Amino acid sequence: MADKKNPLPDISGVFHIDESKIPKTIIDKPKETGLPKTTGGILLPDEKPAEAKKREKQQRAEVKTRKKEAKRKALRSRMLLAGVALVVVLALALAIRAAIADRKKPTVALTQVTRETLTSHYDADGSILMQATDEYTASYYAVFVENDYDVYGLQKGQRASVQLNDEVAVNGVVSDIRKEESDSAVISWLISVFSGASYSTASNYTVFVALDESSYIEENAPVHVTVTTGIAENVLTVPAGAVNKEDAQHYVWVYKSFGKKLQRQDVSVGLETDGKIEIRSGLSEDDFVVTDVLGDNTELYDKVKVKTVPAASADSEGAQGS
Repeated sequence: MADKKNPLPDISGVFHIDESKIPKTIIDKPKETGLPKTTGGILLPDEKPAEAKKREKQQRAEVKTRKKEAKRKALRSRMLLAGVALVVVLALALAIRAAIADRKKPTVALTQVTRETLTSHYDADGSILMQATDEYTASYYAVFVENDYDVYGLQKGQRASVQLNDEVAVNGVVSDIRKEESDSAVISWLISVFSGASYSTASNYTVFVALDESSYIEENAPVHVTVTTGIAENVLTVPAGAVNKEDAQHYVWVYKSFGKKLQRQDVSVGLETDGKIEIRSGLSEDDFVVTDVLGDNTELYDKVKVKTVPAASADSEGAQGS
């Protein structure tokens, strides 16, 4: 029990203390040895202080190297992202520029050069003329009159077809082309002076077509005459609308698929008929020529880039537009 002099309870009978184990003197704290600090303050087994210092230095160098590498990776990533963004912007700018340039390109209709036979004709309305050589013999002619502008291309010896009616036609040959008397020009001038009608200096020509047969032919019967004025066999042809003329030189615009550009090509031409024209030199069967220009931009020049449509598509667009 505790008493007044010793307030703590007496526990000497509770625990057994071996007094021989109690130190007689106070153990002092060991002095500092001056050893270098190690990582975590721990020396590895069998490690000397110098080795620990070297290991710490190496670890610090590795940490520094890893930090530098991380910074380089971050910089490379930012540069890569900036490069990608720049490429995207440039690609978008080029696409916009190409779209604007494409809208400015002329749109042309193309037709390939073809090989065929062309036949040109001269058509006129006339009547049947009978000329009697004697009381037993008579010759029949299909006769029509043209001025000197229209008679161009007609020659003696050209074959002709004379349509008598819807069912009957006979063949013939141009036998004569006679110029009318010169005083007809004076008469035309006098008529124009007194009547106010337009005056023409054109001379008139009478064309005679000798018929191969005269069966069922009546004098003065109206006829339609078709004269074959030219034949060009197995020749290169293009639509007449493809051929342009500057001064005395004919030329076409040839489409070059490599680069999608046009090239001006001078050509020499021949027979023209039924919307086709003969090309004697300057083109080959593999060439494509411009037959029409569509849209608002119709300016063509050498090496201009164009958009193309087939000639049939151009015709259909024109029909829809009309």
